[in-house]
Amino acid sequence: MSILERLIALIAPDTCIACAAEGSVLCHACEWRLNPAPGCIRCGLPGGSVRGSCLAGLHASDLRAVAAYEDVAKQLVATVKFGGSRAAARRIATLIAPYVAKYDHCVLVPIPATVSHVRQRGFDQSVLITRHVSKLSGIPWLHALARSGSKHQLGANREQRTRQLQTAIRVTSMVSGRNIVLIDDVLTTGSSMDVAAKALRAAGAAQVCGVAFAQAATIYKKPPKM
Repeated sequence: MSILERLIALIAPDTCIACAAEGSVLCHACEWRLNPAPGCIRCGLPGGSVRGSCLAGLHASDLRAVAAYEDVAKQLVATVKFGGSRAAARRIATLIAPYVAKYDHCVLVPIPATVSHVRQRGFDQSVLITRHVSKLSGIPWLHALARSGSKHQLGANREQRTRQLQTAIRVTSMVSGRNIVLIDDVLTTGSSMDVAAKALRAAGAAQVCGVAFAQAATIYKKPPKM
């Protein structure tokens, strides 16, 4: 936290989004209100990550999320996205950091927001969160991805999002031979993570995994065997 941020915190301390207590945007006593991620994004089984054979057809070696995208988690994300709260970004980062600690010899890469959202908000929430995860974990981060265009994905299904993203996300840094951990605020359909992983693997990344703070209900079902 910068000196300016410390001064602001003294003058106008953050209040918990769940109980309104002063001192933190989400106090430790209210962390219990965060429900765990709903499970494998393909088959729905518990665990908050992609399981075994469900990885088939995906470009990431592992995908996981911290919490379910509901109630307190949804409020915390909105506080970053629409309130510009750096404190909320730091709080999300403290919750993500233990999840990235399991990956060895890696570099953190944020999933880029759409150009229109960055212009509108003046920042990219995934970059803010990734920077703080890097500080907390000691894992370096790299601004290795960029998003072209400003197509808004709200309401689009997984197939539509994937089509929109195929040419929208591009690699902008040298990633050959590196192990990448993608960081995002919310997993909605999983398309952004998958397309980003595909682009990074095509650019020579050795391995790509992904960690998001919050996950919507089971993102998509693995098609049944015929």
